[in-house]
Amino acid sequence: MRGSEWGRLLRAAVGNGVLWGAGWGALALLAFPVLRLVGVVPPEIGWLDALGMAIRIGFGGGVVGAAFALFLRLAYRGRRVRDLGVGRFALVGALVAGVFVPLVLQAINLLTGGELVAWREIDGDMVMAAVFGAVMSGGSLWLAQRAERAERGDDGGAAQTAPTRELASGERWDGVPRRDRATAAAPDAGRGAPRA
Repeated sequence: MRGSEWGRLLRAAVGNGVLWGAGWGALALLAFPVLRLVGVVPPEIGWLDALGMAIRIGFGGGVVGAAFALFLRLAYRGRRVRDLGVGRFALVGALVAGVFVPLVLQAINLLTGGELVAWREIDGDMVMAAVFGAVMSGGSLWLAQRAERAERGDDGGAAQTAPTRELASGERWDGVPRRDRATAAAPDAGRGAPRA
């Protein structure tokens, strides 16, 4: 890999990390009242505590986002944004985040002198990471595809027009024969006296 490719890869990882970090933090903050409502978060946990947790989750999301960008470099090299499906991309994001986060949590625990944590203790983290990963990967691809269509001037299929070709005479051909154009423009034009 050349120096310019390393630079592009680093910029992509940092940019995706920043995007995912902000997204995960915002999603965590939005999830707080819902989790409090269903009883997962105790009522004594305040909004300031939730903000601190959202910042930490956002930092983790940034790390996962950078790892996801590196994964994309390996798995989707040479593919265009417009060729990727949002649903499949969201599934890949969910899998990468859902696997990466618990592995990092286990590694951090081992590196700090602890032992492996029981998987049932971090299953909530796996689910949250998978959901946040799906939302961020699917959402970011959808936004990228939308920006690409806008840049190309494509209206996304809102105005369906018949394809046209230029004939040797310089005329534009839209696939409708001339005799049918008159009847298409004026439905009663083809009706009249019976033909002999």
